Amino acid sequence: MSIISFSYYLCFFLNFLAKPQLLQPISQSLFVTGELKYLVTLEKFYPKNITIRWTHGVGEPQEILSSTEKFTDIPDGTYNVCSEVRIPEELLMNPQFKVRVTWEHESLDTPGYKDLSIRDPEYPWTPVVEEIQTPNIFPDTPVTLQCHISEYFPNAITVTWLRKSQNQEIREEIDNMVSKTITPRREADNTYSCTARLIISPILSVHQGAEYICRVDHPSLEKPIEKKTRKLIVM
Repeated sequence: MSIISFSYYLCFFLNFLAKPQLLQPISQSLFVTGELKYLVTLEKFYPKNITIRWTHGVGEPQEILSSTEKFTDIPDGTYNVCSEVRIPEELLMNPQFKVRVTWEHESLDTPGYKDLSIRDPEYPWTPVVEEIQTPNIFPDTPVTLQCHISEYFPNAITVTWLRKSQNQEIREEIDNMVSKTITPRREADNTYSCTARLIISPILSVHQGAEYICRVDHPSLEKPIEKKTRKLIVM
């Protein structure tokens, strides 16, 4: 290769810029410590020098988060980097809580960024609510209705029981005829499950033809999930 050709290629290489590409979807995982890990991968950028900053907060993320970065050299001369942070469970209980990752690189005119929230469509741990089995109902004999809820994180479930009468009136079941319990459980995959129970003492004039609705809310949900019984038949 001539000196002129070598100088040309050297000049081209020294002026080469490659923009970082965000690998999607963002990796999310749970730890037994009760933390959510976000892992962001930026690919095929050059030169290697890149600044990655994580922030968090309610509304506009402003507080700095500590992160860990790992670089990989790619055979074509570019670089990849993986950056991760861990978020304590209690912060995720506010549905307005957000995390933002920002990256700056000389190939970019303005910094790139990505906002993350448990309200994102790709968030994997929203509650799964099973159908309610309708038991046999007898007057003045206590009966338990059960609603099983699973695969959610964080542990911030709210359950409301509603009764829909034959005349279609819907009211929250809060009177002295009922007993409500929720028993949460931590699963092997670090999500939570629980069974919401409602014990009622049926009265023919009140419960005949009524339906019970279990309304489940969670910070990851835009609107609550509802499951209902069949119309009760008091025998």
